Amino acid sequence: MQGIEKWGTAIRHVLLAAVSLNMAFPFYWMATSALKSNDEIWQFPPTLWPHSPKWGQFAEAWVAAPFERYMYNSIFVAAAIVATQVVNSGMMAYALTHMKFRLKGAFTALVLVGYMVPSTAVYLPGYIVLGRLGLLDSYAGLIFSNCVSVFSIFLIRQAFLQISHELVEAGQIDGASHFRILWTILLPLTRSSFAVLGLITFIEQYNNYFWPMLITKSQHLQLVSAGLRSFFVEGGAYGLKWPLIMAASAFTIAPLLALFVLTQKTIMQSVNLSAGASKG
Repeated sequence: MQGIEKWGTAIRHVLLAAVSLNMAFPFYWMATSALKSNDEIWQFPPTLWPHSPKWGQFAEAWVAAPFERYMYNSIFVAAAIVATQVVNSGMMAYALTHMKFRLKGAFTALVLVGYMVPSTAVYLPGYIVLGRLGLLDSYAGLIFSNCVSVFSIFLIRQAFLQISHELVEAGQIDGASHFRILWTILLPLTRSSFAVLGLITFIEQYNNYFWPMLITKSQHLQLVSAGLRSFFVEGGAYGLKWPLIMAASAFTIAPLLALFVLTQKTIMQSVNLSAGASKG
């Protein structure tokens, strides 16, 4: 039996390694293509490593367009949205799970129905509202138009449902306010869910393309996705300078890869916590 278990474990590890390599290969190909010449990228059979790596193409791509501005905009806007969504979703989820008020069930159902509405359906009314508030083509418009997310509320609500209501009642008996109960009792117990929420939201907003392009016109407000498009098309790199395109794509996703590496332990803790709650 032990021999069969060892063989099963070995096969499982081999399969997982194969899947991991398959998922990582596009990133490897992108990074190595940034070191090749344009002809070497298109040659057949392809080369897994360039014959003569051109490391200077990363610096050339960096100065070919204001990528430092694009990345700053994306990181700043995404971080601000993460902060506002964490606060808003935490308070909303607390109200839906551990507070009593009229029409609570109807309000919860309304939130769940809102989760089914595609985001593109609210682009037009959202654009009109931002226009009337004078927030078009501004950082404030980019941030406040995404400060509330139905997905974030639903995710934190599910995490709060796993917390015993007796803990909340104990805090109320001790005279703690709702705000103190939320941030000193519920938040520490569900910090892994908040971390996953922050990671998902940051990646989504960092890569956001259509909505920022719709409400901003100034180049100094462009995010990474719009900046890459400008570099591909307007800068004349499309179809002509593929090594620079690959280099630009590589260093623009570097913050996301670094963020994932730094938070993977928290993600695994969140998965284990959810699995344990499901088994319980």
